[in-house]
Amino acid sequence: IASMKRKVEKLEASLEAARKQHDEVLDEFSTLRGRYNDVKSNLVTILWTQCAKHHPDLCNIPPQESDTFVETEQQVGDIAVTSLLGEGQFAGVYNCTRKGDKTAYALKVIQKDRIASFKSLSRISNEVVHLMELKTPYIVSIKQVHHTSTKLYILTELGGMDLFDFFDDHPDGVSEKDAKLIFSSVLKGVMFCHEHRVCHRDLKPENILLSVNPADGSCSNVKLCDFGLSTKFTDDTLLTDFCG
Repeated sequence: IASMKRKVEKLEASLEAARKQHDEVLDEFSTLRGRYNDVKSNLVTILWTQCAKHHPDLCNIPPQESDTFVETEQQVGDIAVTSLLGEGQFAGVYNCTRKGDKTAYALKVIQKDRIASFKSLSRISNEVVHLMELKTPYIVSIKQVHHTSTKLYILTELGGMDLFDFFDDHPDGVSEKDAKLIFSSVLKGVMFCHEHRVCHRDLKPENILLSVNPADGSCSNVKLCDFGLSTKFTDDTLLTDFCG
């Protein structure tokens, strides 16, 4: 009995030591997490307030809106936000309209605290400037850009359904006429990009939009979208970034 009691006491002591060690690790983790959050918060602030304001590669990030700027889940300036269209790693895209305008638009909402590197921020700047430069029926057009204390809003032409969903609706393929329209429109959009020394770098069915006529199922208005990975290129320089 005495031997069993000593074993139990030894086991209890070991458990208490393990508990204390566990608590110490949790405290240390909590401290490190707090420091990490502070560093990240400071980095995000510097990127968006200093780098975006002064660095030439980020000149397309607009100045931050004043405190009187209307910003809620349903309203951003004169933009009325409705349903969610899609969501990615850094941003969500919403269906929306503008005051006095019945046209439907797409609003890309970028969470600033998720952009914690100069490279990521420069890609956002590139997306804005490239959409402003690339004015063609084969690429979605940009309408407005708003910068607030927590988010960046990019308002663009809505476009139609994406090609990925279109394929799901047509498992047996499409007519030759529609296939030609889709393929030629994509090529015209890509050629227009390349003529302006812009490489999309994320061309895939999800980033190709098209409208479908409900009466006969025919497609039209094929457009490229999502220029978040786009970049400028020159004839004598190879691109080396890993994308996708």
